[in-house]
Amino acid sequence: MEKESEPKGYQIIISELQKMLANGELKCGDKLPSERNMTTLFHLSRTSVREALRAMEMIGIVEKRHGEGNYIVNNAESSLTDVLSIMLILNDGALDEFMEFRKWIELGAVKSVIASSSEEEILSLDEKLSAYADSSSVHERTLKDIDFHKAIVCLSGNPFFISIFNAISALAVNHLETIIQRLTSDGKDSAKVDSIYQEHEMILNAIKKRDYTMAERFLDYHIQTFT
Repeated sequence: MEKESEPKGYQIIISELQKMLANGELKCGDKLPSERNMTTLFHLSRTSVREALRAMEMIGIVEKRHGEGNYIVNNAESSLTDVLSIMLILNDGALDEFMEFRKWIELGAVKSVIASSSEEEILSLDEKLSAYADSSSVHERTLKDIDFHKAIVCLSGNPFFISIFNAISALAVNHLETIIQRLTSDGKDSAKVDSIYQEHEMILNAIKKRDYTMAERFLDYHIQTFT
């Protein structure tokens, strides 16, 4: 039986910092000890400390501020975009599956919004719908389309839904713009423009009625438009 390799120094440090975050010893915004102090704290070399800090900076958990030191931050969203981008490339640009993933994230958020959001919060989505209708170009319409869906996800209040959806949106914007451009003949086909608006309206009306089954049906139909 093959013996498991021992964790490297930087992995031990990352694990220990994760434990400190989990038990509340560290929180977002806290300054980390100096590299010298961390070598004493973890009984590991300065090289291991630097490797751990670089690794955590890459995943958006640590931020190095020139002349100030290293701080705990919550910038993991950008690294999540990078991870999803690599996954998309490694899976030969499987956009259909990618959009399916987006749908289930959004449906989870919709379920939460229907269950917990106030009438006033749900009515605030009308502004996003109007902004989409007022768009004057394909690019603007694409961004307002994403804004509408993002507003729904943000209403859920679930930071995991929000971060994952934001990461997905950052990757999907070019794809969505291409599809909208093609479907609407570069924005000149008003019937197609109106059709996409109506799909948004149906999703929103289902949320207003707090009818998850209806919202799921309309959202599924809408996602299929872009696959």
